[in-house]
Amino acid sequence: LYNRINQRTSLMIQEGWLEEVAQLHLQGIDCSKLQAIGYKELSKVINDELSLEDAIEEIQQKTRRYAKRQITWFKNQLPSIEISVDLKDLDKTFQEICTHVQKFLNT
Repeated sequence: LYNRINQRTSLMIQEGWLEEVAQLHLQGIDCSKLQAIGYKELSKVINDELSLEDAIEEIQQKTRRYAKRQITWFKNQLPSIEISVDLKDLDKTFQEICTHVQKFLNT
């Protein structure tokens, strides 16, 4: 999960996230007050308060922490089943989901 979070953050930067924040600044939007992860950090980059590399590390760390809180929250809800997604064989993952749904419906 952490590796995917790191890769996704890097991809979002490559696809223009920093430019998006710069455009918001030009429109008068203060991104430093947004609650969404990343906008505050990238706003600091635009204001020369933080390097892009440090901002990326902060975004990745905050996203990993958020994901951990989500996992903890879900574990404390109704009984659940963890299903590992096999990105190389999505049909296998889909079949596993169908099996669990069928078991649930039959109980």
